[in-house]
Amino acid sequence: MGILVRVLALVSGLAVGFAGYFLMAAEGWPEPFQSMVIERTVLGGLVFVLGLALIWTAFKPAPKARSTVKPVVRPHADPFSLSAAPEPQVAEPAAEPEAHHAPALEPLAEVSPVMLAPVLAAVAEDPAQSAETGEGLDALMAKGDKLFAEGRLDEALDPYSEALTLARAAHGKHPSDTQATRTLANVLKSNADVYDEEGRLDTAIELYEEALKLNRTLAASGSPSDRRALSLVLERLGDCRESRGHRSRAVDLYLESLGIAEGLAQSDPGNGLYAEDLAVTRKRLVELQGETETV
Repeated sequence: MGILVRVLALVSGLAVGFAGYFLMAAEGWPEPFQSMVIERTVLGGLVFVLGLALIWTAFKPAPKARSTVKPVVRPHADPFSLSAAPEPQVAEPAAEPEAHHAPALEPLAEVSPVMLAPVLAAVAEDPAQSAETGEGLDALMAKGDKLFAEGRLDEALDPYSEALTLARAAHGKHPSDTQATRTLANVLKSNADVYDEEGRLDTAIELYEEALKLNRTLAASGSPSDRRALSLVLERLGDCRESRGHRSRAVDLYLESLGIAEGLAQSDPGNGLYAEDLAVTRKRLVELQGETETV
């Protein structure tokens, strides 16, 4: 704001403020205006406040520009994957140009603003970064996993909830991206695990159901890791339903999980993890079916 505008605002504010004060005081005003106490007070107060606003405008500091560029953060890895994640390809750093060597600086001139615009836009709009804490989704999930393993459920829910906000934003921006869908399903399951352990079953069931829909979509591709993830979510939801008293629904969920576990074990007979999953699923299903028959 220019100095002339500030001076005008200050002078106007003082003038309007004094006008409001004298309007409320009504000194020298003839009747019947002098007897209109309520009307004079309200009108004078409004004029006085307007004068204060003009004075405040004269001294208000100019706003500072804020940067909105955020770093790009990789999405959270799939915890159910049987194969190790591929190592990121890191480009070898270019050799540093020699001092006072002008030709080494020439390639920089070839990068135009038009070429940089999509990159800068992607960085600025990347949703996998918390605007509140500056932490990425990977870091939030790692913190939540550590707290959950230590039994600090309420503390684990804070980073898990923040990670869920980021995962929803990333999936909403790229709904057809498989990794974004897989990440959201995993974060939903982690949040549901905390609510389940705390006995907040209604919220846990809601989150498990949402994760289940995403896992069904992923498992349709036939990937063994995605099919196993679907089997595990079915069983988590089944246990939660059984705790809620929905034993018949829990049996149905475990039957569906059993079919997946049997298919994985048959496709890879030498896989000990699949064999263990199948044994646990069968044992738990027998327990549920026995409880259902005694009810």
